[in-house]
Amino acid sequence: MEEKEVVQVLQNYRHDLMNDLQLVHGYISMKKMDKAEMKIKDCMEHFHQERKLMSLQAPLFALWIIQFNHRYSNFRINFQIHTENVKLLSIDRELTDRCNKLMDYFLGNSDREILYDLNLQLSLTKESQRIELRIFIEADGIKINLGNMDQNKSVSESQTANGFIYKFSMSY
Repeated sequence: MEEKEVVQVLQNYRHDLMNDLQLVHGYISMKKMDKAEMKIKDCMEHFHQERKLMSLQAPLFALWIIQFNHRYSNFRINFQIHTENVKLLSIDRELTDRCNKLMDYFLGNSDREILYDLNLQLSLTKESQRIELRIFIEADGIKINLGNMDQNKSVSESQTANGFIYKFSMSY
């Protein structure tokens, strides 16, 4: 990554942080302490999840998540890391590539006028030395046909009442 790109990531990150702080300040100025407290609590949880993301030692994947909301204009991501003390450096590129391929399919099958919320969860499987990545998309109008995907055998899809779940697992 070149210096310009690093600065852009930092500017985007700072912009998002300032937006959150301005919301808290606005709630406090309107004497809506319950909303300010809730926003602070949300921010603290986000920073806790970011700390867990960074501890995965998967810099490409971490950067992919951090840049996500600025890279994909009609998708927003929320993420939870349900593991600690797991090092994913050995599968960092493959994990990121798979996420990029999945997003390519989401982009190709979504309405650009709709804002889609994604919930990404990364956790350990019951099998030794495997992680599972689960992406839930809250949407009525998006359905991804994984039949054409190169790695479709490893990605499963299921439908819920208000969206779709895509998941795959990998050894690390």
